This record gives sequence, C-alpha cells and structure tokens, in this order.
Amino acid sequence: MARTKMILDNDFGGDPDGLFGLAHHLLSPSADIRMVVVSHVMPNDPNWPTEGDSVQKGLRDVEPIYQYTGVWPKTYPGLNEHQIQHQSLDIDETLKALIAEVESTEGLLWYICGGPMTQLARLVRAKPKNLDKLRVLWIGGSEYDGIYPPGGTSFEYNLAADPESVSIVFANPDIELWHIPRDSYRRCVVSFAELNAKLRNGNDLSRHLLQTISKVRVKTLENGIDIGETYCMGDQALVLLSVLENSFEPTPAGSNFYASARYAVNLDGSYGEDLGFAKDKTRVFKELDTRILFEDMFAKFGGASGEI
Repeated sequence: MARTKMILDNDFGGDPDGLFGLAHHLLSPSADIRMVVVSHVMPNDPNWPTEGDSVQKGLRDVEPIYQYTGVWPKTYPGLNEHQIQHQSLDIDETLKALIAEVESTEGLLWYICGGPMTQLARLVRAKPKNLDKLRVLWIGGSEYDGIYPPGGTSFEYNLAADPESVSIVFANPDIELWHIPRDSYRRCVVSFAELNAKLRNGNDLSRHLLQTISKVRVKTLENGIDIGETYCMGDQALVLLSVLENSFEPTPAGSNFYASARYAVNLDGSYGEDLGFAKDKTRVFKELDTRILFEDMFAKFGGASGEI
C-alpha cells in the first residue's frame, strides 16, 4: 500500500544508476509517485553522450523502464543544459505541475532528487504555499569534513551540474533536507559479478538494466578509464531512505544519520557559514543499510512482490 507521496527528479539521461533507482521505486508498493521530472546531465560529460540535449535523451531512456515495470507516471522535462539560468523565472508546464503538486498536498511530500537541483530551485523561487511540507532527499555534494576521495574536489558531480541551484535550496529555511553526501552514497557499490549473477538470465527489465551498465563500461574504456569490477549505485540510496523504512515508527532505522546545522553552499561546492536553521531541518546520512537496499532491489527486479 502506498504510504510515501513523492516527486522523483533525476538526470535519467546520464549515469544509469538513476534508471535502476527509477525501476526500484516503480516496483515499490509504498511509493506514491506523483510525477517524474527528467533533469539535465552535467554539460560536456564524455562518459554518457547526451546528444546535445540530455533531457530529451532522458525522456527516451525512461520509456523502457515504464514499459518493463508496467507503471507509467506523469513525466515532465526539466530545463536542458543550455537553458539553465536563475536570474529570471519562466513558469513553464513543468514548473506549473510542480507548484500544483506542492500546493495541493495535505501531508508530507517528498522531493527525491538524484541529480542537479535545477527544477527544485525554480520551485523554491516560485514560493508556492505548503513549501514547509516538502522533505527534500538529495544525493550530492561533497564531504562535510573536507576529506575528498582520490581525485575528488568540493565540486561533486550532481552539485557541479548546477551549483547555484544547490545554494538556493540549502538557503531556504522552509525546506526539510535529508542529505546524502558523496562519502555516504559511495558506499552503495555492487560488483559486476553480482550484477551478472542476478540480472543476466533474468526478465526483460533485468537484462535491459544490465545493458545500460555495459554501455557505460564500453564508453569509459574508449575514454581511457578502466572502472574495474564494481559500479556505484548511489541513486539506490534514494529508494532505501524513502520506502524501505521500519514498519512501526517509520524511519530508515538501519541507516545512521546526525542532525546537522544547515550550511550555505558556495559556487565552488564548498560549505560556507552556518545559516542558523533549527537542527530538525537537516539530516546528514553517514552510513547506509546496503544489505536491505540491494537484496530488495534484486528481489523486485526478479519479480518478487513488495507486498504480503
């Protein structure tokens, strides 16, 4: 039974972990998916060609996921990578739909974001009523302690796709934020052996998703990058924290978080001053329950029901 009302927003034309997360959400009976927004990929990323418009590619990429899951949510395009600007506010059909969803909600509404915050920032700037009923779950941003992985900087991928949007959202005092920074989402790792064992001989959905990872492997090798034997499925954390909650006193109890101050976000991705918000406005997740996350994902992809 659906008990978690949500908007899904992701860069579905890029890293295919977003498509894995979309399929996982669609197959989760707890998820009441009000709408899906297809956002842009970071411009000029060579590892998943965007064909000049990553939003249009993303709209095409979600179609097989809808077909194989049999679930067809309302889907809207975000601004593409050539249209990003925050100096003015164009009220297009996507923003109208977002405003209408927020203003009509009677309870908690999750905004689940696995890519840039562009569309969410536009929504915040539109100042709809009920913004205080929005819980933003975002994967992105750098480590709070400033210790980055080898080759990493404060310019984490999802943030780098539109840093100004992150600054706008973090600075809004009405928004409740559940934040999964890079050092947390990097824990969501599966091996190619696992993927092959669980998906290669499965149904159409399983084989399709496995093929999306295979295409990335080919493209990165063309770019001189050997990604080894594992793949980071960071966007799966969005499913874990939104629908795989404990039955009573619903909360993702197997994943550890701390109540945090809310910090400003600078345009280089670094954190700035403490904005002085109440600490119940921000949770930062440090450890994720990857056991239930991936066991549940593979079970649902294999056709097991999420209901008893």
